[in-house]
Amino acid sequence: SQGRLLFPYLAATSPLLAIGLVQCLTQHWMRIVVMGGVGMLALFALAVPLISIRPAYAVPIPLATLPLDVLPVYARFSDIELVGYRINEQRFVPDDTVPIELFWRVVQSSDRDYSLYLHAVDAAGNVLGRVDSFPGGGSLQTSQWQAGAIYADSYQIRLDESDNGQSSLRIQVGWWHYASGQGIRPQDGEGNALESVMLNVGAFVGTGTSPEVEISQQAQFGDAIMLQGYTLQGNQLTLSWRSIGTLSDDYTVFVQVLDDANQVVGQGDAPPSVATRFWLPNDEFVTEHTINYSVKPLAGDYRLVIGWYRASDFLRLTTNEANDAYLLTTISLP
Repeated sequence: SQGRLLFPYLAATSPLLAIGLVQCLTQHWMRIVVMGGVGMLALFALAVPLISIRPAYAVPIPLATLPLDVLPVYARFSDIELVGYRINEQRFVPDDTVPIELFWRVVQSSDRDYSLYLHAVDAAGNVLGRVDSFPGGGSLQTSQWQAGAIYADSYQIRLDESDNGQSSLRIQVGWWHYASGQGIRPQDGEGNALESVMLNVGAFVGTGTSPEVEISQQAQFGDAIMLQGYTLQGNQLTLSWRSIGTLSDDYTVFVQVLDDANQVVGQGDAPPSVATRFWLPNDEFVTEHTINYSVKPLAGDYRLVIGWYRASDFLRLTTNEANDAYLLTTISLP
């Protein structure tokens, strides 16, 4: 922004550059060098619009069908249908860029030019990054779309470098008419109104610190997760975890209250805020659990056990306890 302060120096530097150039041209070999340099710069100036600028502003070519690796999804925005997206689900940190490719199908031609917004949001709905644009990065007006065609639309969403916390990460997709400011309410395949359209893209792990726990206690689950401690207040249980390995699947924490007959009288299962397949060694996370009782249990002492199971088939991570259920503590119910 301060480059304008150099403008007064042009009056001095331009004559000096001209004098230097004239001196160079007095010698034959220097003329060859100078003209060669000028020629290379001229070729570069001619090539850049063709190999760099033109492709960047090229209008997306309509597709006949969706590519096989596209994740199917459906939402209708007036005359536009979102029919798929392409994303490499991964773990993102502050200042990362989230790449996403959307696939739109045109129901019918429109005479209105709509604008697109993409918001990267955490589980609480906080916006971590955003893109507001005309489709095609500004090169493809919806009034020019062909009825029945499918368009691929790619974007890069940069996340705020100051955001903290640990959460799943999704992209909220929406359309509105820029001139009037009118938003377009999405609908499902049955014509029912949708509150919003969210696409899963992975996890967000900031630099926030985990809350302290009252009781330190260690137990290992499989080769990947270590319990560090817990806080129990009434029926609210907070568990602190540290990752000691990696997992390729998503696991959920189970919390059970057992009676003397080993029957479950209370339960509070919950997944972590960041799916375990995105955990890295030495990561620290907490899980929050509300223990619910289907019927009020009799007064007495009960065992509180915890563990991890794979959501797809309920296979538990191994521990040294029976049924891979670790005895956390004993509680007394009135």
